[in-house]
Amino acid sequence: MKRVNFFLTYWETGSMKHFGIFCLIFFRHMVAAAQTGYTGKVADGQNKKPLEAVAVSLLAADSTIMSYSYTDSNGHFEIINRGTRTAEFLSFTYMGYRKVLLPARSFKNGTTVELEETTYKIKEVKITGQRIRKEKDTITYTVSGFRMPQDRTIEDVLKKIPGIEVTANGTIRFHDKPINRFYIEGMNLMEDKYALASKNIPADMVKEVQVLQSHQPIAALRGKTFSDHAALNLTLEDSHKNKLIKLIDAGIGAGNDPDVLWDNRLLGMLFGRRKQNLSMYKNNNTGKDIAAEILPLGQSGVIDISRDEEDAELFPVSISQNKEADPSRYLFNDAHLGAINHLYKPDKTNDIRLQLSFLHQKERAEYRSGTTYFYPSQTITVDEREQYNGQENRAEGEFTYQLNDSALFLKNKIKGLLGLHKSSLNLWVNDEKTGQRTHPQRKFLHNHFELVKNTRRHSFSIYSANSYRDLPQHFTVEPGLYEELLNQNNPYGKFAQDARLQSFQSDAYTYFQHKIAGWYLKYKAGISYARKKMSSALSINDTPAGDEYHNDLTLKTLHAYIEPRLNFKNDFWDVQFSIPLSFYHAGLRTERPQSEQSRKNLFLPAPSLNVKYEFSPYLTLIGRSSLSCIQPDILKLYGGYMFTSYRSAFAFHSKPVFDKSYYNSIGVRFVQPLTGFFASLTGFYTLNKQELIYGYRNKEKYLSVTETYDRPHTNHLYGVNGKLSKTFAWSKLYTSVGMSYSNKKDKMLLEERMANSTMQVYSLRFDFSLRPVRSLSFEGSSSAIHTLSQLDLPENGAVKAWSFHHTIDLNIVFSQHWKGRVTQEISHNNRNRKATYFADASLLFSHRLFEIEFAVNNLLNHSTLNHTYIDHLTQRYSANTLRPRECLIKAMFSF
Repeated sequence: MKRVNFFLTYWETGSMKHFGIFCLIFFRHMVAAAQTGYTGKVADGQNKKPLEAVAVSLLAADSTIMSYSYTDSNGHFEIINRGTRTAEFLSFTYMGYRKVLLPARSFKNGTTVELEETTYKIKEVKITGQRIRKEKDTITYTVSGFRMPQDRTIEDVLKKIPGIEVTANGTIRFHDKPINRFYIEGMNLMEDKYALASKNIPADMVKEVQVLQSHQPIAALRGKTFSDHAALNLTLEDSHKNKLIKLIDAGIGAGNDPDVLWDNRLLGMLFGRRKQNLSMYKNNNTGKDIAAEILPLGQSGVIDISRDEEDAELFPVSISQNKEADPSRYLFNDAHLGAINHLYKPDKTNDIRLQLSFLHQKERAEYRSGTTYFYPSQTITVDEREQYNGQENRAEGEFTYQLNDSALFLKNKIKGLLGLHKSSLNLWVNDEKTGQRTHPQRKFLHNHFELVKNTRRHSFSIYSANSYRDLPQHFTVEPGLYEELLNQNNPYGKFAQDARLQSFQSDAYTYFQHKIAGWYLKYKAGISYARKKMSSALSINDTPAGDEYHNDLTLKTLHAYIEPRLNFKNDFWDVQFSIPLSFYHAGLRTERPQSEQSRKNLFLPAPSLNVKYEFSPYLTLIGRSSLSCIQPDILKLYGGYMFTSYRSAFAFHSKPVFDKSYYNSIGVRFVQPLTGFFASLTGFYTLNKQELIYGYRNKEKYLSVTETYDRPHTNHLYGVNGKLSKTFAWSKLYTSVGMSYSNKKDKMLLEERMANSTMQVYSLRFDFSLRPVRSLSFEGSSSAIHTLSQLDLPENGAVKAWSFHHTIDLNIVFSQHWKGRVTQEISHNNRNRKATYFADASLLFSHRLFEIEFAVNNLLNHSTLNHTYIDHLTQRYSANTLRPRECLIKAMFSF
């Protein structure tokens, strides 16, 4: 009876109920949807040769485009009327040929339509082909139609393509969703480290960018599983295929610092039919973050495969980031990066890939900050001046074998990582000097195996993933702080915090899938097991502190499930419904701070629904609804106090609990490639039922203590994201407008008082680029962010923060060989209403085999940049010390 009540409660959750009713309305028409198709061929009227990329459109009586397609390399086309209106005409248009209009009602399938060439008298006008084409689920962008003279890499061009977005860390998104594959000539050389390719492949090497919508990477599952993520494929110019390409960059410069500046790169690339290679060595001390080029970027899989995520650092050591400026403005570094990526393809279906990378970098930065904590009984402000010095050494390797055809998919991947990191912070906290030294390490080994066997009507799969991690970490603070709390009110030399996290995880599942009456039925069974062990100890002057500052615990979790799933797909609908019957078990054994054991079991049906409906070739509706269980995290289960920095300590409720999360979203996408217009709008709502509540309080001086208490509650997160992008033939004009809004409502304990918190974030961004004349081009952006935090305590009012950031680049082509560029940035916020202005300039000489660039950064020699951050409890400002004016001369060779 309790289980029935659970389903009723779940169904009666407002968003779930409304979403279900909405989907049922569309299901009524799913099978009954009618369609009319037209097929034929288009050829040249004189030589009878087939014509490729002819635009074929279905027109209504008022000439409205109802559907469209393009001819293939053999001149064949297929176009379907998916709308409710009757098609009156078929239109055939092709550059250099006379337009043909035929009555749709009398058109016979298989007809060959002949186009006649026509002559145009054009004076001083350059004709280019269509910049955007769409054929079925593939959108093709011609790179020359979007590339500007200043664009050096393919990433620069991608930022100007409508529908595509490149985030600050290099993640490529299409319609606000990350891509699931990055192909080069149809081959997966980079896997999830594609930023190395997008940031280094020259733009002039790429002929076309293809977006493969609703892409399923596993050939054996195409058309059988729900997919809402796209893949990206780069089609190269013929002159850059099957050829070893070598690029050498050498840069040297100077600034106010006595050290010589340098920025160098050695890059080799080969893209052939059977093998591909991208290998690089890069170094610089100009502040550029080259480490981001080898970080794995999120790729949401299109089937349910558990992806192991690296555990978070126990003691974070990153530099204080300023969101209003690129890190190269304030980061002083000495970075060296090497990478080898090699793919061998012995035949069409087999891949063998090897990826190796290493990183050595030193970083330093200086900044001031002030953090204000809003407690009911007091407001505490911590002023800090920090000098950061860090060093990271990291080596990674990955070897993958994959067989991928329509009958069999087989993949095995093994990867490992070894990371050594150390950092030091020289601090002046409220005018008191102290220092923190941190030494984290990371070891990681993972093996992933997957098999999918496909027959005409059946599919069978086996999946297994195993991983091991070891994170020993240590930091010291001296002179010692918090004498009253830690050393009976006596001064002392230092305290040291040690911690170690070890984990082994194993995931395995199998499924059988078959087709009945147009529906794919999948029966899946799986099990996930994890064993994690964590220990920590605090010492005062090398003497162990009391038991309340020690932890020794082991967490074992088990998740076993049986999952029936339904998939349906036709020309209009793509539907997936599943209801896993899951059993969860968590066992926690604690030795310190006190010896105890606890267990928790949960049985939970977790339904999930994904629906995609195409109203027309232009408009698509997408809806999602799911219930999921959040399993216990060992980093939130230790009962003894553990310092994570010199002024933060944590202790948690040491019993495992299971939280539940309800997620719902609905969105629409509009794509009109013929006019270059792309739009998307998505609304979402998440309800989390949590068993524990976070409590915050201040102890001696500025020590912030976070604890959890057994108090069930719910929090809510809802919002909307939208984006419009449009490209115009005039002046290669590209415009994009993006907006987002989120509202999070949560509960917390502040000094043991219950408080409801609200956090709202509004953001708006505009991007543009254009080339009004051949010798002049512009590109720029403007963004605004407004944040509001509110606690429902009479002692606390609303805290607000806003910031604006604007950029504009002016690019001038003086002649065939000379180009100039001026980059300008303006930022301001509510703490520093006076705008901060930056300007950089460069002059480039180009030759067929080499380029020479002279660049000056921070022309006005600004020294600081401010920013303000707020969250539920705090308000923080930071002022970063900037790199001074610097000059760099760089020679770039390609051969």
